[in-house]
Amino acid sequence: MAGSAHNSLLFKLVATLIVLAPLSVSGQSFSEPAKYARLAITIVIFLYGASSGLLRAGPVSKSLVAFVILFTVSSAWSGSPQWAILYKGMFAFMCLSGLILVNSVRTEEELTRGLTFLGYVA
Repeated sequence: MAGSAHNSLLFKLVATLIVLAPLSVSGQSFSEPAKYARLAITIVIFLYGASSGLLRAGPVSKSLVAFVILFTVSSAWSGSPQWAILYKGMFAFMCLSGLILVNSVRTEEELTRGLTFLGYVA
């Protein structure tokens, strides 16, 4: 799949996250399903990116990934480690999803088109 097709799909998935994020913390009856949908989408982005070769990192990204891993693993010392790992795991998948989205962009035009789309959605 060409880079443009990769990032078109990924930008649409990220746009869905932008819509789901405020819904998941709204306190309404749909906030719980929105949280799970948000988690599912970040996992889909991660799996798609990993299978498409978009999960690569330069030195700065490797530092970010190292921090995210340390931050996530540190939740094992929490008073409620299973919930802490779940929440910090969501953070980890979100960060990795961002790296995957960045790696899908090949040209300045693709970046501009994608960010414009996300701006309209937001």
